[in-house]
Amino acid sequence: MELGSGTGAAGLALAAALPAHTVLSDLPAALPNLRHNASLNAPLLDSRGGSVSVVPLPWGDAAAMGAVVAPAPASRFDLVVASDVVYYEELVDPLIETLRFFVKGDVVFLMAHMRRWKRTDKKFFGKARKVFDIEVLHKDPPPEGWRHGPVVYRFTAKKQRDKK
Repeated sequence: MELGSGTGAAGLALAAALPAHTVLSDLPAALPNLRHNASLNAPLLDSRGGSVSVVPLPWGDAAAMGAVVAPAPASRFDLVVASDVVYYEELVDPLIETLRFFVKGDVVFLMAHMRRWKRTDKKFFGKARKVFDIEVLHKDPPPEGWRHGPVVYRFTAKKQRDKK
């Protein structure tokens, strides 16, 4: 599953490369373009054994999150991905809530991130570290004129510790 898919480039690439069924999600206003890109790539995905579905998913919306898993509640996502989703401070709490809903057990969340807003990053990572173990998988040097380069993070749910 890809959160905040935008054009769907990352999710479509994953569906083709793995091959796997990938759910592309974003706000309802982004879905027409996302569906268009999915249909343009359908022949390639079919030839590689991958597929995609496109769903509306406003972060933090319990009904929308439930609808994503409703077609097959016994199944779950193995992998959740997102790129460049930490940008507005007011979206931090809904994003964390969405991650808590989908990233459970052995599910892994991979996030490509470019640091832009110190306060927003501090809020996001501070809240995320309370719920998830976070590991840096890859870090690029900053592009010319930037202070930070892109980083890929791996999030997994913190294991519950036995209370004695």
